[in-house]
Amino acid sequence: MGIDIQEQPSSPDPVVAIYRVALPQVYGYLLPRCGSVALAEDLTAETFMAAVAAVKRRQVREVTVA
Repeated sequence: MGIDIQEQPSSPDPVVAIYRVALPQVYGYLLPRCGSVALAEDLTAETFMAAVAAVKRRQVREVTVA
């Protein structure tokens, strides 16, 4: 499942839409692999910061959690 960052009319900010959809999946993937809630939270934050930076640089049109 991908989120087209150009087509998010219901959200004032497409990044918010991406965050709402992908947060549980990203965090859920990282937590059992890290074994630490704090580390999983930090890595989740870093993942979203990198995604936002890529969107701002227009390096991606669609963001997926695959």
